[in-house]
Amino acid sequence: MRGRFGYNESVTGFNYRAERRDFVEVLDRIRADLGSEVHSYYYMNSIVVDQSFPGLAAQNSLVFDHPVFDRYPRVGKIWIGTESVAVAHYDVPRNIACCVLGRRRFTLFRPEQIRNLYPGPLAPTPGGQVVTMANLRQPDFDRFPRLRAGAG
Repeated sequence: MRGRFGYNESVTGFNYRAERRDFVEVLDRIRADLGSEVHSYYYMNSIVVDQSFPGLAAQNSLVFDHPVFDRYPRVGKIWIGTESVAVAHYDVPRNIACCVLGRRRFTLFRPEQIRNLYPGPLAPTPGGQVVTMANLRQPDFDRFPRLRAGAG
């Protein structure tokens, strides 16, 4: 899966195994594999900062004084893991991304491209969001021909 968390080939589940683990245990596993070309992939998603890291938000806060935040309260969340590919998906929440270590590249698509991205089923979903079934880095145009339309 090479860090590309998504659906399995039959789209009946995922290409990874989800487990509940202790935070420190996961960090230890990541640390043990540092520098190894072949390693396991780990991903802890949507950790609510105020619940899991008391005081972190107060010490590392952004000012959100736009009126939109009166209607949509902010919730600080952290994603921690090894290198990964977040496959194309639609996030309902408004997001601000801050990459602390490594690098992150975002590819944005216009809403009218949704059909060309082959969204997966509404359930199950990896991480709560419907994601593309196609591999956009290595497109299979025979299996997903509308990717060509979205490439332009």
